[in-house]
Amino acid sequence: QIINLLIQRGANVNVHNARGQTPLHIAAQQGDLNTVSLLLASYPIDVNARDRSGCTPLHLASENGHAQVVSLLVAHHAQLDAKSRG
Repeated sequence: QIINLLIQRGANVNVHNARGQTPLHIAAQQGDLNTVSLLLASYPIDVNARDRSGCTPLHLASENGHAQVVSLLVAHHAQLDAKSRG
């Protein structure tokens, strides 16, 4: 997998796009359980990073109905009481 190779080569897993989203935000929003797992195995990763809208990966996974991703994020200490700006 390309994601795994990039992580092994030292890619910054906390990099932000123009919306302030990290790769974890995007994978969580899409419900990509494999990528979320790979990213969460990386260190350091900010499981509670906020995008420009104030959303965390947990918010995005929840909003899109990705229950397995939600469970995985919670198991990795995602903040359950984090509030978005909206």
